[in-house]
Amino acid sequence: MGRDESIMVHSLRIKIYQLTLDEKKTGHFLKIQKLLKSERGRHSYQRIVEWLKLADRIPGFKAENRLFARELYQHKPNLPALKDELRKGGLV
Repeated sequence: MGRDESIMVHSLRIKIYQLTLDEKKTGHFLKIQKLLKSERGRHSYQRIVEWLKLADRIPGFKAENRLFARELYQHKPNLPALKDELRKGGLV
């Protein structure tokens, strides 16, 4: 394999990795939004915070994750227990 082919293969691997990462991000956000629509209660909010904290560990995902956490914090209708759990988890 020549140098140009090697660069193309490396570039393709990066694109595939990025697509996979984007799918994980989208799936992560959708999973949380679905849970928030279908369930209420502190236990559900604690689970959401656990997922957000795990997502913080994905390289290049922390800033988007924190933005999403702030959006959840400002969720309407107002959800005081969710806000409390997000604060306890150090996400806002």
